[in-house]
Amino acid sequence: MAKVGDQFSPGDVVPLSGIYKCSSCGSRSSFSTDVKGKTFPPSHHPGAKWELVEITPHR
Repeated sequence: MAKVGDQFSPGDVVPLSGIYKCSSCGSRSSFSTDVKGKTFPPSHHPGAKWELVEITPHR
C-alpha cells in the first residue's frame, strides 16, 4: 500500500487519491491532485516523479 513520501512515474496508475508534488521542484511550486485508478500526468522535468504529499478522501 502506498504511503506519504512514495514516488511514482508519469503514466503509472495512481494508487491513492491525493496531492502529489514534483520530485524535481520539491515543495516550491508543482503539485498535482490525482484520483485513484487514473494515471499520473506527464512531468515537466525529464526524469521527475510524483511524490505523495497528502492522502485525500475519494468517494
